[in-house]
Amino acid sequence: ILEGKGGFDDYVEENKYWIGNYALFHTLRDHFKAKAWWQWPDEYKNRNPQVLEKFTSEYKKEITFYQWLQWMYFQRWQKVRQSARQRGKRIIGDLPIYPAANSSEVWALRDLFDTEKSAGVRPDWNCKEGHSFGSHPYRWRDNYEKVLEFWFERIRYSAKFFDGARIDHLPGFIGEWLIEKGKKAADGAFYPANEDERVSLGRKILTSLAKAALEEGIVLIGEDLGECTSEVRKMLDELSEQLPNLFLYNVVGWREKGMANKLHTLVVEAIHDTPSTFITRWPELSYSDKEQVKGFLSDYGYAIQQGEDPESIAVKVIAAMKKCQNLFYSLTLQTVEHWVDDSRINIPGTVGPHNWTWRMPVTIESLIERENLNSAR
Repeated sequence: ILEGKGGFDDYVEENKYWIGNYALFHTLRDHFKAKAWWQWPDEYKNRNPQVLEKFTSEYKKEITFYQWLQWMYFQRWQKVRQSARQRGKRIIGDLPIYPAANSSEVWALRDLFDTEKSAGVRPDWNCKEGHSFGSHPYRWRDNYEKVLEFWFERIRYSAKFFDGARIDHLPGFIGEWLIEKGKKAADGAFYPANEDERVSLGRKILTSLAKAALEEGIVLIGEDLGECTSEVRKMLDELSEQLPNLFLYNVVGWREKGMANKLHTLVVEAIHDTPSTFITRWPELSYSDKEQVKGFLSDYGYAIQQGEDPESIAVKVIAAMKKCQNLFYSLTLQTVEHWVDDSRINIPGTVGPHNWTWRMPVTIESLIERENLNSAR
């Protein structure tokens, strides 16, 4: 820890708005045997200043360790980013819309979150019963400026790691689906209740976030999947055309083929909530989705033949993705490496060992070694 201590002290000072609470939270979590913060004794759960000051003094070494881990990761990542740039690569990171309920953010900044409710999504074609994230929604009504500043800080810190950030569940900024404690997701309701108010609030928030990101030199890629009303969709499409660094998603088959003509769009063939390759997606697509795909391919000179196998169709889809006007296209690692079978990441609306447990069947080191061999040829 002492090695390069000046850099460590500077890092802690620059990040004091979050790292103190973060390190204290994890030290307390260790102290209370990994219990959630709402299960801690009241004086710790409710952040009694005198009690926390005494704990901080007694466990300074443990707290410093958690700060040091963040500093070490930051340093290592800067080398990764520098190496990527030397190779002409850019890195896209990820910003979940909500921190976990059991997180340092919610514990320390409770005035920003409504801990009596859960955020989620209403029932739609992707999840007929709706879905509760288990995360607490923001208090936009009570603390708009503070919540916005919280997001500005997240964007500023992300800019130290990435050249762009995918923002998870973009529609959540255009009205949150709020679920009362103990209720089902389908029983939730939008806030604000009025759609015009939701569109107005969403435009205001997203414009502010995009401006903050632009000042940091990064792009935002908004994951705008799921059902949206025509007014919300219109607003998002307009913003992506007006703001130079706001991009939307175009999942082949899920958006009208005209999306392929929009520059500020990331076109993808599969995502974490679908089968992981277009080869495995194609058989599951609805008739209307398949018609969307056919229209998309037709615009770029491709046609699907009667009885054509999914692998051949996927080849055409990827070729069309590379030709369309969307500035970015993305292929899953499973597609690139042809890991087709048993490689799905998540099935929305379900819980179990089948979700978020897929792992690459090879090591990162072996992929690096292969790249180095290819570069040497």
